[in-house]
Amino acid sequence: STDNPAKANLSTGAACIKNYILKPNVMHATNTADKLFLNLWSANNSSVSFSDPSVTIKTIYDPCPVGFRLPVSNCFSGFTTTGESVESTSEINGFYDDNRIGWCLYTDATRSRTIFFPSTGWRNYVTSAVKGVNVWGYYWYGIPYDMQDAQGMDIGKEYLRNRNKTHRAFAGSIRPCSD
Repeated sequence: STDNPAKANLSTGAACIKNYILKPNVMHATNTADKLFLNLWSANNSSVSFSDPSVTIKTIYDPCPVGFRLPVSNCFSGFTTTGESVESTSEINGFYDDNRIGWCLYTDATRSRTIFFPSTGWRNYVTSAVKGVNVWGYYWYGIPYDMQDAQGMDIGKEYLRNRNKTHRAFAGSIRPCSD
């Protein structure tokens, strides 16, 4: 069930990827992941960079629906006044919505349009428990942090970390981009 999914050590390397495919309902119970590829979610990726403006090229492993892909690693940099991770709400380009429990972030310079990022939490790879719902949200990028770790935007009521490193085995949210 989604409340208590099965978890197992799905191995490392190529066997890990094979087991992910063969057992989509099983959570990987260690933080090691495959440690083989930088391009599982973006076919043209061969390095790790926060400022790479390249568009992600969808692969068969990309979890987004057809016509959409995971975003590049700097796509949310405009959500802060510095372009970097911030620990102050005054540096976040948007406002927190207590009723909807998440951030409305400005998508244009005139601050007339927003996109909503709910505090969805994430699923812990060790316990498979869902953590942080209504407290923080974690949104994956298509470009990993390095061979072992993923990266994405971690956003809570008081901060926005747009280059946050975490283990690939955590289950975060995705925010697809249109192709």
